[in-house]
Amino acid sequence: MQPTPSSSFSPSSRRRPATQIDLYHPFRSYIAFNCSERRAQNFEDNLQILTV
Repeated sequence: MQPTPSSSFSPSSRRRPATQIDLYHPFRSYIAFNCSERRAQNFEDNLQILTV
């Protein structure tokens, strides 16, 4: 029986550290600039999800 590509593949056990990207501040700035500061403040709870 010949090995299939999926059976001969073994994932590496080492993981590279993830790169953190700041999405909170760009989105908040966008909302404040294009809508209003008040609306940006109202969205802060929703934007906090992006920092997790």
